[in-house]
Amino acid sequence: MKVKFIVFVDNKNNGGASWIGLGYLFAMIKTEYECSISYYLFDEIKLAVDETLKYNPDYVAMPVLQHNYLVSMEFLSEIKKQAPQIVTQIGNILPSLYPKDIMQLNPSVDYIITGEGEYTLKELLDCLTNQRKPGKIDGIAYRDTNGEVIVNARRPPICNLDVLPTPDRNIYP
Repeated sequence: MKVKFIVFVDNKNNGGASWIGLGYLFAMIKTEYECSISYYLFDEIKLAVDETLKYNPDYVAMPVLQHNYLVSMEFLSEIKKQAPQIVTQIGNILPSLYPKDIMQLNPSVDYIITGEGEYTLKELLDCLTNQRKPGKIDGIAYRDTNGEVIVNARRPPICNLDVLPTPDRNIYP
């Protein structure tokens, strides 16, 4: 499975430097999945869509906060219009706080990872790769076969960060 992380930032010079969680997420999956990350300014939606489609991912993941929510949703909407087979997922604090509302407002979002995503992302990718249903994965929101938004229980926090791989710092601009 090819995974593409897309991050909309307001400044490419240091826009990704504060996203340490991305380094952890990338480190968790890079040994088992082909993955790439790209950073775009808010006015680069068309470029982001074109480059993402050229990469031809199976899965697009995005960190979403208040400042990049609207541009991220516009990007995912365009991705789903042009390539509806791509699985889309968002995460971070805003989607964690309002998973049901965000999914109801944005049909282009297939999954939301709530809370800490390191183990959740890995488990979700493994589930999708093996064509299993995600219903038992803690820490996600998704749509069931009837289109109803389901919000699973939160995954417990990772208390010992030493069990995680070292964040991949090569992903930052």
